Amino acid sequence: MGFYLRLAPGLRLGLTSRGLRASVGPRSARLHFGAGGTGVSTGAGPLTYYQPLSSGSTGRGRAAKLAQAQQVNAMWERLFEVHQQSFPLAQPRPIAAPAAPSLREFTRDQIKRAQEGLPWWRWIQRWRVAAQVRRSSQERWPAHLALLEQQHQQALQDESRRWSDLIANEPATVFSQLQDAFADNDMPAAPVGIEGSEASVAVLAPPPERIPQRIGGLTQAGNVSLRKLRSRERQSLATAITCGYALVTAREAFAVAPGLVSVRVVVVRERTPPSPGEAMVECLLAGRWLGQDLESADWAEANALSLAAQTAEELIMNLRGQALQPIDLREHPDIGRLLDSCDPTSLRAEEES
Repeated sequence: MGFYLRLAPGLRLGLTSRGLRASVGPRSARLHFGAGGTGVSTGAGPLTYYQPLSSGSTGRGRAAKLAQAQQVNAMWERLFEVHQQSFPLAQPRPIAAPAAPSLREFTRDQIKRAQEGLPWWRWIQRWRVAAQVRRSSQERWPAHLALLEQQHQQALQDESRRWSDLIANEPATVFSQLQDAFADNDMPAAPVGIEGSEASVAVLAPPPERIPQRIGGLTQAGNVSLRKLRSRERQSLATAITCGYALVTAREAFAVAPGLVSVRVVVVRERTPPSPGEAMVECLLAGRWLGQDLESADWAEANALSLAAQTAEELIMNLRGQALQPIDLREHPDIGRLLDSCDPTSLRAEEES
């Protein structure tokens, strides 16, 4: 056992039974030195490899291989940590008062508008128009300021009404809020229903090409390697990552729609091709989370599958070995009805954009 202190991002200092020891770099490629000798570790999610280094063992080839392993493991880290993203709690939108122009600015703008379409060589007519505007602008300016204030008050009322509807879970307002929030998500997501204080959301499952086939590690001889994952390993990791996307989607929904009490998330993939009479999508995971449970969750937990099981009010999966298989909708007709509202075309369009 030892005591470790994080001095800066990527730099840690530790006091172990052997003495003082430091480590530098990200978790995907971290160098350790000090008491106990020099070594290198690579890791992503629950997987970590450590190997001591002998003197002179870091050549150019090893450095290049280490860089490749670091890049691959950084991808794994992003996938494993997707559920750890946090989102600021939604607040009413600030409505700033419009800048009121001075009389001079107002007159100049009105002259410019009145002279539009008049060529420069018709200078007499342009002069007459400008003179006429100057005479009338003194009277029109107070009315313009009153109109700006009226528009500002209307905008404040509109935002107050929108916020009240959001807190009260008015379906159209919550639906629009979730659509806007999910527009930039890594994996496409879309609301498919609002009922009372519960929102139902569909998430497109990560495609197989999104899951790396290799992971950086070290051989017994201390050489950096890019080991190809066994099929069972990759399936297990893909399942955890899918749970991570379900969790982060629920977490974002609670943040942007504070009136929600629960969020139901279905992770789907498109059938290729769909059988006659069948839904266009199939469900790989269905979960229901309460906002209070996610608030008290330990988001430092690296295993999203374990965290999803701990926090879900209801979690339905069909695991065959370590791989997620489609859920039998005959046993869960409520999920089937929810999928009827899911349009894979819109989800696919979000992914392509």
